[in-house]
Amino acid sequence: MMKPASAELHLPQELRRYLASPWTLFATELVEGPRAYVGQTLALLIDPFRTAIVGDVVCSTVIDYVGLPRLCIADSRTMRFREARVDTSLFEEVSECRNEPGSLSRECIDRILELLKLQVPSLLIVRGEEDLLALPLVATGAVDVAFGIPSRGVCIVRRDLSNVVAAVNVLSRFRGFERWSLGRCTEILG
Repeated sequence: MMKPASAELHLPQELRRYLASPWTLFATELVEGPRAYVGQTLALLIDPFRTAIVGDVVCSTVIDYVGLPRLCIADSRTMRFREARVDTSLFEEVSECRNEPGSLSRECIDRILELLKLQVPSLLIVRGEEDLLALPLVATGAVDVAFGIPSRGVCIVRRDLSNVVAAVNVLSRFRGFERWSLGRCTEILG
């Protein structure tokens, strides 16, 4: 059994349905279709060095069709069950963190911020679940963020102030937020 991460923010039940449809919270682009179509469309829509990717399948698709992203976050599972692996040898920097399902750990958020500062293709392997880590990425305003929507496609959240504000608003509704500071997120903006 995995040792629990120091989860500091917990997703309240009432937010789950909203996060299942991120296009209702953020200005997004949703790319749907077969993997080859999604990959070729992403090649037209994203700059891999200015984009962070969340999810094993999306990371593999971006690598295959677009190029190495600045940051890939993966948990080695697809839809929580099937194993999926991202080739670690492709990345200049590989790191790990723990993140419990339905939460955001300080450890993972700190690793994300450190890897973004490096400005080299990086992979963050999450022991636990990576899904919610798109939120602090959007909150930084440092990169575009792309992540998978199971059985739908890939959602792209652009780096802009309205999306940063929306992400901070969502994060502020997590249990434990009152003890947490977004100051670390904003330090990488320059």
